[in-house]
Amino acid sequence: MAEQKARELENFEARSLNLRGNETSSAAQQEQEEGERIIDAYLREFSSKDIGSLNPQQLKEYLSDLRRRLESETNPYVQSAIARAT
Repeated sequence: MAEQKARELENFEARSLNLRGNETSSAAQQEQEEGERIIDAYLREFSSKDIGSLNPQQLKEYLSDLRRRLESETNPYVQSAIARAT
């Protein structure tokens, strides 16, 4: 009887750990998807901008502002992508 209870407890603990692992994986996946949406929005904004009409100083200011705003995003996936790019 005691051995059976010990096995049941081990099985319960294993299932509990597996569920927590899936939650972590799911949260990381959601974080990545959100980060991809954020980056995509910045890329769409940049591609829609008529940069040919900007003088060099305006272009520099626009890109600096875009970068500053992207760097202010708190999403870990975005932060990781920025770190890898620099």
